[in-house]
Amino acid sequence: MKVDVNVGVKVKVNVKGAFKSVWVLVLLALANLCTANEAAIERDDQINQKVDRLFATINQRLSHMQSVAAYKWLNDLAIEHPQREQKVIASALDQAQQLGLDPTAVDEFFSIQIEAAKEIQRYWFGRWQAGLGVDHVAGLSKDLSAEIRPALIRLGAEITDSLLDSEYILNNPRYQRLLMERGRALINIEGVSEESKALLVKSLQKVERLAEASGHTLAHVLSSGVLRVGTTGDYFPFSEFVVREDRYRGIDIDLAASLADSLGVELRLIHTSWPSLLTDLEHNKFDIAMSGVSIKLFRLRQGLFSQAYHQGGKTPIALCKHKARFDSLKKIDQSGTRLIVNPGGTNQRFVDAHIKRAEINVFDNNQTIFKEIALGRADVMITDAIEVAVQSQHNPLLCATMPSKTLDHSEKGFLMHQDMIWKNYVDTWLYQLRRDAHLSQVFSRYVEPVPVL
Repeated sequence: MKVDVNVGVKVKVNVKGAFKSVWVLVLLALANLCTANEAAIERDDQINQKVDRLFATINQRLSHMQSVAAYKWLNDLAIEHPQREQKVIASALDQAQQLGLDPTAVDEFFSIQIEAAKEIQRYWFGRWQAGLGVDHVAGLSKDLSAEIRPALIRLGAEITDSLLDSEYILNNPRYQRLLMERGRALINIEGVSEESKALLVKSLQKVERLAEASGHTLAHVLSSGVLRVGTTGDYFPFSEFVVREDRYRGIDIDLAASLADSLGVELRLIHTSWPSLLTDLEHNKFDIAMSGVSIKLFRLRQGLFSQAYHQGGKTPIALCKHKARFDSLKKIDQSGTRLIVNPGGTNQRFVDAHIKRAEINVFDNNQTIFKEIALGRADVMITDAIEVAVQSQHNPLLCATMPSKTLDHSEKGFLMHQDMIWKNYVDTWLYQLRRDAHLSQVFSRYVEPVPVL
């Protein structure tokens, strides 16, 4: 149907078409509303999970206080232990600094948590002094040094990590009621008062990250007197953690010490992993990552890299007797090939992009992954050429199957926050190392020939 409507000029309106357009707009609006509601529900679920996880961990830590009380009761020890309390708070503040959390708020929270812990211990002492359940005290006691304290240290670190993960919730007025309700419900250990629960929740609401400003990294490192270097400890010759010696070693560890020396500050090595590298950078767990990190676009979306200090590429390694079987990517990518790869880094990205037929085994321990090939539990691995060179030197059973060839090209640099002042400092330091031949000297300690830029 067509209708002429006069409004000074003659206009033809297609009513049927107009109705269709209106319905389309209505349906689109409803679809967008549904999508927005679904996103809101999902976001609320994530918030609830973070809050519940935080309070569950706090509750789990407080749950050990009955055993602590039993140990002190049987060994005639006082509930108060000021030196130990100071050590716990100092450790929490150290971790808070690493994570970029406001130390004042973290200090207040852990102090209140310690008071709640002592409140629970006093509760049990009171019951036992009154003769209630005193016959069962021996069965509740656990060794304080060997069992309880390691668990408390682990849970304390988990709580601090959870504070960082939920920081944007804790200090948001919108979630104050949720926090109080969940805190009162989930902190349910016998002996802790409602007043202590409320104090714990209120102290949590003050937790926030330290303010960041342009160029803050260099200034923070200099003012704190500490350089925090993230490293994986599983990628020799760049970074390896030697368990028997309880220390890190490698090219990047030596370079980290050199960078700290140039700044006149203490070096503090922070463990990270390939799957968590970018998340740890985002959460400010370190000032710079030095662990043989490949310069890749996906990493540049979240951080900056120094100038490259090494170049290479991916290449395969296998048993020497199988060199001919795996001397090309085409030969490797066949059904029946057992390819092994460590998770979360550029090795897995390369495998995911290029391997379609071979069986892929994702193996978590990058320090023992080459033993899987040597022992015959895997056929081949594709990794950086420098790592292949080192591993084949250390184990005569293993060989590069494509010697002097790589499947791609990559360069390594030091990953840091998107802070140009900090990057300029690191680049200048690195330039001077290269100019003075110190960079090649560091490489020569771990690998020959020296593959530096």
